[in-house]
Amino acid sequence: MYEIQIPDHVYEQAAKAAEAQHVSLQEFVVEALQLHAEPEDPDDFDYLFTPAILTEIDKSAQEAKDGKSFPIEQVKERRATKRKAWEENHAI
Repeated sequence: MYEIQIPDHVYEQAAKAAEAQHVSLQEFVVEALQLHAEPEDPDDFDYLFTPAILTEIDKSAQEAKDGKSFPIEQVKERRATKRKAWEENHAI
């Protein structure tokens, strides 16, 4: 196993994000590194489905099964907000 050194402020940000996602700091950092690494197979998107993303998908699926749904306008707003945040985080 390797060790890496990161600035204190980056460590603190990662620790807060890990806590918010209910994962360990190590899991968070590994997921982040894997997410931003070049995939070996450009047609394989499995690396995008991190435990946090799968948890969100499972939660949404259960809510749909329980009859919780949103009007299409609300879905479009949420999608636009998520897309904007993703694009800002990925410099598109």
